[in-house]
Amino acid sequence: MDLAAHCGRIHGIDLGGRLIEIARAEAARREIGKVTFEKISADDLALDVPEGGFDAVTMYSVIHLVPEPAAFVRRLGELVRPGGYLISETPCLGDWSPIWRPVIGVVRWLGKAPSIVHCLKAAEVEAMVADAGFEVLDSQIYNAKSGQQSVIARQV
Repeated sequence: MDLAAHCGRIHGIDLGGRLIEIARAEAARREIGKVTFEKISADDLALDVPEGGFDAVTMYSVIHLVPEPAAFVRRLGELVRPGGYLISETPCLGDWSPIWRPVIGVVRWLGKAPSIVHCLKAAEVEAMVADAGFEVLDSQIYNAKSGQQSVIARQV
């Protein structure tokens, strides 16, 4: 919502319905009219794309939770206009200690984590972004404790 003052329009998407409900309520509370929200499937990203593509796509903690991360990022490459940006933050669980993999498995089994959790490495995420037609402008682990990787890329 805080970006709305700096953008022509914002189209927010989420894989689950609850965050969409929260976002709509917050937009109404703040009287922000130039935002729309939509629940989608990670499998197809069927969106109403503006002519020429989106100027930018931002995503937070998504790539490691979709069924096919590389296909998902390639689809994002199709949605962003040439010269447009992809800004992503992803926990790179594959760079964590191997002890976390069984812990994540147990937490999933207990129903306290998503059913899909990929243990990606930072280098893998960068390669996916580059393979989707983006030039990686910056990539860094900005929180070593969480392994959170920030990637800023421009569509070529």
